[in-house]
Amino acid sequence: MERTEREEVFEILEGSFRFQCGGQEFEAAPGTSVVVPRGVPHAWANVGSGMGRILFTFAPGGIDDFFREIGRHSIEEIGPLAEQNDTLIVGPPLLSQF
Repeated sequence: MERTEREEVFEILEGSFRFQCGGQEFEAAPGTSVVVPRGVPHAWANVGSGMGRILFTFAPGGIDDFFREIGRHSIEEIGPLAEQNDTLIVGPPLLSQF
């Protein structure tokens, strides 16, 4: 299967998030836009005390099925599910590093 590399844009609507993009790590608050270029490994995690909300934009699109299914699977099953949706998950979840 040919991989579709996506540019991803994260608009922080509510809460506080930690991002890791390539070799950079930073926090993002409401009103912040984070642009992740195609092919750059990245991770994000809600580090606030409450619920957070992010608006995601993917270019090109076509990843809707992955997000519909991800909540129905264990962490062990997410890797293969991601690959079925042209996404590659690498490394541990961001919060497991702290």
